[in-house]
Amino acid sequence: MVGIDICIRDDQGEFVMAKTDCFSPLCDVDVGEAVGLHTTLQWVVNLHYDDVDFVSDSKTLMSSYIYRRQANFRS
Repeated sequence: MVGIDICIRDDQGEFVMAKTDCFSPLCDVDVGEAVGLHTTLQWVVNLHYDDVDFVSDSKTLMSSYIYRRQANFRS
């Protein structure tokens, strides 16, 4: 099992709500981080939140996300 922990904070950094999820099978760390981001995005959309900032401790995941966003803006 791979566990995912998500925490939502307001613009002052105060705790709003949290969620945990898990999935299997075991996978590479980068894949697990990507699934975690996807799960977070789905949750935020379902909550009808907008103007959201995301924070992750995965440099690989965030670098890939930023690179792809910049590439989309250049297109």
